[in-house]
Amino acid sequence: MTKQTPKVIIIANYLPDRQESMLKLADLFCSVFKECGLEVELFRPKEWFGRLRFFLPNLQKWLGYLDKYIIFSFSILLHGWRIRVQTDIVYHIADHSNAVYSFLLSRRPHIVTCNDVLAIRSALGEIPENPTGLTGRVLQMMILAGLARTPRIVCISENSQNELSRLLRDPKPKITSVTLPLNFNFHPLERDEALDCLRFLDKTLVSMVEANFILHVGGNQWYKNRAGLLKIFAELCHIRSDQGLPAIPLLLAGQKANKEIERFVKENEQLPIYFVVNPSTPALRALYSLAKIFVFPSWQEGFGWPILEAMACGCPVVATGRPPMIEVGGSAAVYIAPEKLAESASVLNEILEWPAHKHSECVQKGFENLHRFTRKKFTDHYLAAYDDVLNDQTKF
Repeated sequence: MTKQTPKVIIIANYLPDRQESMLKLADLFCSVFKECGLEVELFRPKEWFGRLRFFLPNLQKWLGYLDKYIIFSFSILLHGWRIRVQTDIVYHIADHSNAVYSFLLSRRPHIVTCNDVLAIRSALGEIPENPTGLTGRVLQMMILAGLARTPRIVCISENSQNELSRLLRDPKPKITSVTLPLNFNFHPLERDEALDCLRFLDKTLVSMVEANFILHVGGNQWYKNRAGLLKIFAELCHIRSDQGLPAIPLLLAGQKANKEIERFVKENEQLPIYFVVNPSTPALRALYSLAKIFVFPSWQEGFGWPILEAMACGCPVVATGRPPMIEVGGSAAVYIAPEKLAESASVLNEILEWPAHKHSECVQKGFENLHRFTRKKFTDHYLAAYDDVLNDQTKF
């Protein structure tokens, strides 16, 4: 360990990109590092050219590129010049999609947090479900090159670590992984307290959450598999109808439905499918606390925070049986193969009909699983990573 306590410069994401999970991750870094006595500075691209998106909406992406890769690059160089005589400062790029900044930090101790390599794999043609355009491929290759130049990389799951090591082939950076702790005080709420948090919903949704419902939290990205979840839910409704059981609504919380989801809902208007768009974190806690099951059928993930969030609120979790979901859920989650619609629906139906003691056992396993994801473990790992780059000045 270094004798000096380092100051950490967290390079965070561009706010107009609205990458909620990455913004929450940067906030988590600031919170846990301040708790252990580090001086932390949050440093992110400011919106300059991006303000013109209201007048030039078709150029929004390019205006953002100017802010992130031109203006902010000069800001990083200027920042480095101002602190050039200080030797106890570590730059921490909080999202690997900003790894291009590693080229500008080659003479300063720095690390990168790698969340996933899905976009890189897509650019390489490894994920045909998510084709990438020319500019996207160029950007992802620059990100991969930036990662290759980074002296120290910390991934948020073993799956991301393994995938990144494979893509870098003969990786020069030291790559490790540490899982994320919760980024909010998620815990079970009493029914009345949870319902009180959700009074902002319209009357239909209020009456729905007062009864049983199935919950999903996520966005419209292809890997979230929202469309697949709706197909599984349709199968579930058929199964319950055939068995003479009442239908249980599905609530999708997160991004507003895209056209594909809207089309499915319109074509299947008899199915009880509802949406809560961009709920606050306290509202999410209330939804987790009231839901009968939380379903997370993603094809891919960097980590899978909602799995832990649901468990922390006492909600049984059903997730895809592949990494990193099985890494996060451990033995506490129930796993499905989402491509097998009827089989997945049968699993959900079985859980919905669990006796009280089996439901309680699953909830208790979820609480026990949370012990694997501590802030101390997370902080200690990053302190060691900072020491690595501070003690190996030959790389800068």
